[in-house]
Amino acid sequence: MSEQITKTTEILVPYSLLERALEHYSAAHLNMHDFKRSSGKIFTWNAKTWTCTGGIGQGQKHLQASIREVVPQGRYTGPPHDSQKRGPDFYLGGEFKCKEQVWVMTGNEVTLKPDGSLTPKAEQLNLFP
Repeated sequence: MSEQITKTTEILVPYSLLERALEHYSAAHLNMHDFKRSSGKIFTWNAKTWTCTGGIGQGQKHLQASIREVVPQGRYTGPPHDSQKRGPDFYLGGEFKCKEQVWVMTGNEVTLKPDGSLTPKAEQLNLFP
């Protein structure tokens, strides 16, 4: 069995960033067996480019988002995608298109969780006790 490459870091962030990440949710459009049919959305955060590969919520409240760093295909230096992988390495080396550019998912995965700061909706509710 090969060693896991993907490293997952958990970071507490403002709720607005969690929502922004989930607006770029792509897992439903990522095809790890036929990259020609794979598409996704990207966003920039902390001077890197990311896609969202998962999210957890309860009702209308977001609890976490899994994001993975992506790089243009020509800049990827990691291992090729292995369709037999499961767990954290499932997306590693996976390719998808976004706006005619091919992106590759790296082994840098981050789990975003809310830092406890109030959401804009919650702040508004607090104004009217």
